[in-house]
Amino acid sequence: MLILGRLVAGFASGINTALPPVYLNEISPRTLRGAIGAIHPFAAAIGLLVSRILGLPYILGNEWGWPILLAVSVIPMMYQLVAFPFCPESPRYLFVEKSDESATRHALQKLRNTSNVDAELADFQRDHELSKGAPRVTIGELFKDPFLRKTTFIAIGVMVSQHLTGVIAVMYYSTAIFKSAGLVHGNQAIYGTIGLGVVNVVMTLAAVFLVEKTGRKRLLLIGLGGSIVFMSLLVVCTTQSKATQLSHDSQFLGTINPYAVGSTISLVIYSIFVSIGPAAIPNLLVSELFATAPRAAGSSVAVGVNRITGFAITLAFPYIKASIEEYTFVVFVVTLAVTIVFTKICVIETKGKTTEEIQYELRHGQVMSKASRHSTDVKPGTRDVAYYKVQTEEKL
Repeated sequence: MLILGRLVAGFASGINTALPPVYLNEISPRTLRGAIGAIHPFAAAIGLLVSRILGLPYILGNEWGWPILLAVSVIPMMYQLVAFPFCPESPRYLFVEKSDESATRHALQKLRNTSNVDAELADFQRDHELSKGAPRVTIGELFKDPFLRKTTFIAIGVMVSQHLTGVIAVMYYSTAIFKSAGLVHGNQAIYGTIGLGVVNVVMTLAAVFLVEKTGRKRLLLIGLGGSIVFMSLLVVCTTQSKATQLSHDSQFLGTINPYAVGSTISLVIYSIFVSIGPAAIPNLLVSELFATAPRAAGSSVAVGVNRITGFAITLAFPYIKASIEEYTFVVFVVTLAVTIVFTKICVIETKGKTTEEIQYELRHGQVMSKASRHSTDVKPGTRDVAYYKVQTEEKL
């Protein structure tokens, strides 16, 4: 029963990871798209923190409480089932995919709390004209068209960057780091790990306010840059901490090891940078990279690879740690460096841009300089939803 329940819960978890960013992207005003999209990882961080607290040994993480802990998930499920009927369908989906202007107008009026939605309807009309006659995009077709394949690989790279930061390994090792810093009495080290969860929630909330001011790519790079600095310091402190513990003539014996304290500080600051960048941005950014038609398929592929990567790292980490011990984090310093280079070169800024502008920049490698207009030169059978139908005048 546990295995079957885990399969069903895993399927539901995959849906709840892939679809909310797409939905939030499509119901948000352009000026609030980033902030609203960042609410999804903020909510996930809250859920993770609550689960850690409820899993404490003296609450539900014990012999009699664990079945209740599993059943607690019924509460958000029931909330969702009650709340979903009040959530309007995506206006963009209704207009572009269903061609239902009346339902689109009703959904927009409900979401914006105003009857004046003509400007947004005009934007949807433009999207509809651009995608009219384009074939429906499936997961398999993402990899057939060169442009969609390129966009999909960028999306996959962005999502995988979450795990290449080493956050899974750090959370796995955090209790040991806190113990090395002197938190050895009772559940002090466990409380330290819960404290990291609080940091994650607070800084992911900060990302909600920062993302529209700073931009997606810049905030992601800030998070990755800070992560590699403090991951490197964590490597230095953990290796030196072990060296002083092994030294019989160490001046630190019987006292608090300053390198262990340094490990703890590095861990906390590292968590701050991960929370505002790699934890908060990828789901939002991926949903913005795709045009309306391929968005669901592209997001599903990116999220799927993200989950597989996390699973692989979770399985491999204990073996890596057993082999190279305190040098384990060097692996993630290297992967962080690769991720920073990838983000700098391949990822574009999507802040404040329309779907058409994002698609144009992905295709041509430069920002759209003038308003696009319909082109009569349409390549037949193309799967590029937007830009075989757009002619742009470029400034020389």
